[in-house]
Amino acid sequence: MEKSVFLVILACLLWATPSFGAAAASPDDADSAWVANAVRLVHAAVTGTAPIADFRRQVVDSRKRLRRIFLANMGKGSGTRRALHMQMLVLNSLLQAAASCHQGGTVSCPPTLISQLINERDIVQRLAGKAETPDRGAGL
Repeated sequence: MEKSVFLVILACLLWATPSFGAAAASPDDADSAWVANAVRLVHAAVTGTAPIADFRRQVVDSRKRLRRIFLANMGKGSGTRRALHMQMLVLNSLLQAAASCHQGGTVSCPPTLISQLINERDIVQRLAGKAETPDRGAGL
């Protein structure tokens, strides 16, 4: 009886685990997905159209995903990937600052923060392109 209860509990735990049976995403995929989401968040902050509650929730989710990326890549990766991750951290910090700026229930950032968000977004996108194609130009 105890063995069958144990097996049922184990099966439930494995079923509830999100990554069970699924292949782990590659570092490039995780980085690309985070960057794409961050670009959407920057756009929402710059345009000032996003409801603040939703924006804050998405920024928190973004921070959690970035933490998982950092934990998965600790001590791994090229210099370009490490530089990308550091810039992703800076962009995430700016997004957190944007999450504290609101007026009338929507995101409303000061011009200096908007400028910083745009510049950092551009840096992250440029580094993400380099990190995904480290052998660009090889063989020429």
